Amino acid sequence: MQHAVLIMLLMAPGIALAMENMTIIDRRLENFSETRTKTMIISRDEIELSGATNLSGLMESYPGFRVMDGHRGKTLTLYGVGGKYIKIMINGVPLLGRLNGEYDISRIKLDRVERIEIIKGPSSSLHGSDAMAGTINIITRWGTLKEVEVMARGGSLGERGLSAQAVYNTDDQGLQIQGDRYINPGYERNDDTGTLKTPDLDEVGLGIQFSQDLGRWGETVFVNQYQNRRIGITDANPISRAVIDRSNDIHLLSSMIQHTYNNDRTGQVKVKASYDRYDDAYELDQRGANILDTKEDTLETSQSVGLAWDEQISHHSLSAGFDQTETSFDSDRVAGDSKEKSVTDLYIQDEVNWRKLTGVFGTRLENDGQFGQHQSSHGSLAYQLTDHLQLSATYSEGFRAPSFKELYMNFVNTSVGYEVTGNQDLEPETSQYTSLNLEGQWTRLRLALTVFQNDFDNLIVTTLNSESTPISPMYRYENIQKARYQGYSAELQIYGNQYYSMKMSHSEIDSRDRELDRQIQDRPRHRSKLAVTVHPHQSLDLLLSLNHFGKRVFYREAEDLWQDPYVSGRLAIQYKVNQTWQLGLVGDNLLDEGDARYLPIKPRSYSVSVRARY
Repeated sequence: MQHAVLIMLLMAPGIALAMENMTIIDRRLENFSETRTKTMIISRDEIELSGATNLSGLMESYPGFRVMDGHRGKTLTLYGVGGKYIKIMINGVPLLGRLNGEYDISRIKLDRVERIEIIKGPSSSLHGSDAMAGTINIITRWGTLKEVEVMARGGSLGERGLSAQAVYNTDDQGLQIQGDRYINPGYERNDDTGTLKTPDLDEVGLGIQFSQDLGRWGETVFVNQYQNRRIGITDANPISRAVIDRSNDIHLLSSMIQHTYNNDRTGQVKVKASYDRYDDAYELDQRGANILDTKEDTLETSQSVGLAWDEQISHHSLSAGFDQTETSFDSDRVAGDSKEKSVTDLYIQDEVNWRKLTGVFGTRLENDGQFGQHQSSHGSLAYQLTDHLQLSATYSEGFRAPSFKELYMNFVNTSVGYEVTGNQDLEPETSQYTSLNLEGQWTRLRLALTVFQNDFDNLIVTTLNSESTPISPMYRYENIQKARYQGYSAELQIYGNQYYSMKMSHSEIDSRDRELDRQIQDRPRHRSKLAVTVHPHQSLDLLLSLNHFGKRVFYREAEDLWQDPYVSGRLAIQYKVNQTWQLGLVGDNLLDEGDARYLPIKPRSYSVSVRARY
């Protein structure tokens, strides 16, 4: 109750939400802003001010998002919808390596990020399968003309890291090389809800980017990134009392080349090719015995080529293109030989401007080698009520094809005693999203009010099959669940003066299982966020963010359990000593919320950083 009162006092000037930007910036890599769809942009300045080192430390401060901790990393929800339905891309190329259907967003380091572009709501008409709740596109950095940057950081829970990058740009060429090392020993929680130990992490990353301006023939960009993640943890089986060391040795490689040609002042053509590889070597080693020892390899690859065309014709802004993607999946957890799939996408979008009315209409036809053709459409209308107010309505569709794991999984966990099998009869999941938005912008004030509904059908969940027993549970994937996420969000951003600014948001979201007619587990209905930035001096920046989450329900056989509201607080201080040196201090989870079972988040911690730019 005290936490709720604190938030309401801090939010007294009004209720909440920072309006999505329509800014169009650096064009060297593929941007959502070019798609002419409503896009929220997190700039490099905001990233540095936050003090966050990876995507998980950044996103919870933004309206609609919640970061959740798990045994395999940190995952993301958007307006209550799980990360399984959020598509994450780097420079327009989808990430590989989902764990249990979701990305571990802590693997995305912010040292290499120039900005983050976000579309809230389904965007399958633009970005294909998986984009049922939203899409996040991460654009990598290019730096200044000539620059060397080194950053070291360490934290109170034992985490430490070192990163460096060198940039050399001329009038027609650009080169950037990056590298980093990060070690996190994990953390432990022991309380009346149970015991939690998170894995150790040792991570190394390398990256190189090169651009060549070819004059009237356009510009070519090459981006290559590599990451090695070593994850380890020790478990004790409560039944057999066996002590087991589990580890994952993960190698990720992503390469992309893109050429952009401007045919005249109103048109542009882009050609892109990419290759991505995710290689995971999993090992389970039983101490003092080998009966439970396991070694499993997983290899996932993706190759794609694409062509995009943009043209301005009178009142129309046209976009069209195609993508061809070949994916393969080979794992010891999947029955049979390596699985392969080919997907061809064709899409077109038109933005029409007529006086005070703007319409955006698009459709995408995806031909999936396994599931045939699927069409997703998008439409929005915006009317400029006054010079400062705009009213808009949106309808969009999303879908997600079943993953290779959901189709072909054949996994037995010998240490715990359960089995999961796939289902080759699964069909794609679908969603339909509608929203009504009122947005306003003044000199020192920005606001937005959104009412929305997102219906999900044919959802894939795990169920106990007929051969399951209490001693040896057996699970199978099935298309059985329906869900509805509906509610409203209100956002407010205040530009006080050169010394401070403020962002506030409040949302009420009913996350409902339509089959069982009940709220979805672990989804707070009420969420409030406050971020205050203070600039007391030109060399000093302070950012305080507080996130209040309402009650959450957990379903149990005896009695449903409702967990109390909680507040996650974060304070980031950045001090610029001179043109070369910058110091940072970050405090996370300031109120030390969390437990081992129902709110498994990192305990209160502090970290310091030193950055040098030459």
